[in-house]
Amino acid sequence: MRIHVLAQILALALIAAPAAAQQGTVTIPSVGPGGVATLGPAVQELGRDCVVVDIAAFVNRVHVHCVVPSGGINNGLYSRDYQPPPQPDRNVVYFAVGTASDPGLADRLLTLATSAAQLNKPVHIFYRTDPAENPPGCLAADCRKLTGFVLLLQ
Repeated sequence: MRIHVLAQILALALIAAPAAAQQGTVTIPSVGPGGVATLGPAVQELGRDCVVVDIAAFVNRVHVHCVVPSGGINNGLYSRDYQPPPQPDRNVVYFAVGTASDPGLADRLLTLATSAAQLNKPVHIFYRTDPAENPPGCLAADCRKLTGFVLLLQ
């Protein structure tokens, strides 16, 4: 009985709704022609396994100096056939976070990078490839904006 009454109330509400609300089109700005989502130009982000060499904190940034050993990193997470992704920017060995733009990430980076160095464990770093996005003091030749940091325990 209650369901029947609720159905009648809902039907009356739909009938009584203004005509303008029932007609027209809904526009979603992020959906382009043909229903394809357009999110703007892609911003490239890469990741890299490496070993922390040193950690530094400055007034405007925190950075990690992280290198890939000559023999690579074998932390047991990959199968025998694993091929690492291409590294188009091998000269980039510093990864930085601006202290003004993201103080929380800068603080967490200091903590995790220090732990990685103390435990002698490899890390996985996520970073932006465009040097125009670098935080202050991060040189375009060898530094990139860090967006994520994973301490690899195995």
